[in-house]
Amino acid sequence: MNAGLGSALLVMDVQSMIVASAPPEMLEAVVRAVAGARTAGVPVMYVRVALRPGRAGMSPRNKRLTRLHADLSAGAPGLGFHPAIAPEPDEIV
Repeated sequence: MNAGLGSALLVMDVQSMIVASAPPEMLEAVVRAVAGARTAGVPVMYVRVALRPGRAGMSPRNKRLTRLHADLSAGAPGLGFHPAIAPEPDEIV
C-alpha cells in the first residue's frame, strides 16, 4: 500500500528569520514530522513567505505584515529555510 496516496505534509513558514524565536520543541516536532513523512513515502511540500516589493497584494490594514515587510520581502536575509528542516532537492517548494 502506498502510504502517501492522496496525502502530503505541508511544511509552512520554517524560514530562519521566522522560526528564530520558536521553542526548540517546536522545531524538533517539525523535524520528526518531516522525517516520518519521508520514511512513510508521504510527499513533503514546503510553503515559504516572500512578499513582493512595494507591498503589492498586501492590505495596509494588516499591521503585522506591514511592520515586517522589509524582513519578509524576497531576497531579505533570513528567508532561507531553517537548516534542520530544509527541503530535499526533489521536494516541492
